[in-house]
Amino acid sequence: MMSISHVCIRAFFMALSVLIALVYVTTHPLNSSPLVNTSIGILGGLAASFILIGLEIALKRFGIIEFALALAGVVLGNFMGESLWTILHPLLSHYMTADTAILLKASLLLISIYFSISTLFHTASKFQLQSLWKKKEESISYTSNILIDSSALMDPRIIDLAASGILDNHLIIPSFILRDLQQLADQIDEQSKAKGRTALEIIKKLETIPHLNLRHSEMDFSDIDTRTKLNQLATTLSAKILTADMNRTQQSPDETPIINMHFLSNALKPMTQTGECLTIKIQRYGKEPRQGVGYLKDGTMVVVNGGAEFIGEEIKAYVLSVKHTASGRMIFCNASDDQLATPDLPMHNLADLEIKPKNYFTV
Repeated sequence: MMSISHVCIRAFFMALSVLIALVYVTTHPLNSSPLVNTSIGILGGLAASFILIGLEIALKRFGIIEFALALAGVVLGNFMGESLWTILHPLLSHYMTADTAILLKASLLLISIYFSISTLFHTASKFQLQSLWKKKEESISYTSNILIDSSALMDPRIIDLAASGILDNHLIIPSFILRDLQQLADQIDEQSKAKGRTALEIIKKLETIPHLNLRHSEMDFSDIDTRTKLNQLATTLSAKILTADMNRTQQSPDETPIINMHFLSNALKPMTQTGECLTIKIQRYGKEPRQGVGYLKDGTMVVVNGGAEFIGEEIKAYVLSVKHTASGRMIFCNASDDQLATPDLPMHNLADLEIKPKNYFTV
């Protein structure tokens, strides 16, 4: 969020731009009508100020290294375009008009600048010409980089994890991940759109966490899928990958370390000891006869022998064993003997029973 002083500076700059433009059109009128000249001056000054402010905002997100590469690409492309024009102009000057020559020269310059910038960015990403950026990160004592993939950004638990302070100065969001999420949020499918919007909202919340210092990386790799891009970027930055995808193991094929939020969550769950008494609400039947299934507050599945008779009720159960699976922990219990005790049936007093003799024969 911009400070008041920043807003005032921009407003002053816009007013100054309009004033300079008005002075120019007054001393060098572009039209015989003063109203038209004044309108041109105001609109021209505002347009110039908006362009410069937009460049300022872009530079903040773009990065100094990327800006230097783009500037070098413009200079190199301009030099190449002028060189090509110097060669082609004498050969083609007899076959084209002055307007065609101007159009051809402008096209050559644009094409040369485009290919120069593209080549420099591709070379920088391929040969890892980011040493200045890395030194800057090391000087600010970034001890270890952690790249966030899209699945982790869709998991709200990352907000609490980031707020704990353990990830301060570590998290990086790659630009291609952000683009994928924005495309997902624009999908027609409601489920995909909801996932994309949730992830973008989580990013906004992460950016507001004090001392987190969430960073963005503009490095990209062409002609490969997002997962491979993420692995290559992790290798380039010597980073780990934070994910919530259960299909990603603790190490990728190229030996990039993986931090899985599900494994981390399971590791932080309180330990359950054999013989411990749990109070659990039985929600459904289990696979085996007389088994009931419930869940702890942290989502851990609890299978209770003898719990099938208490669907929808809270009962006490004693832990038998704990099993660790790929999807988390499972706790196996026996229902408490108090729950399974059969209530005593009422006994009739024989003395209270009326015994009537039966006559089986009639005279």
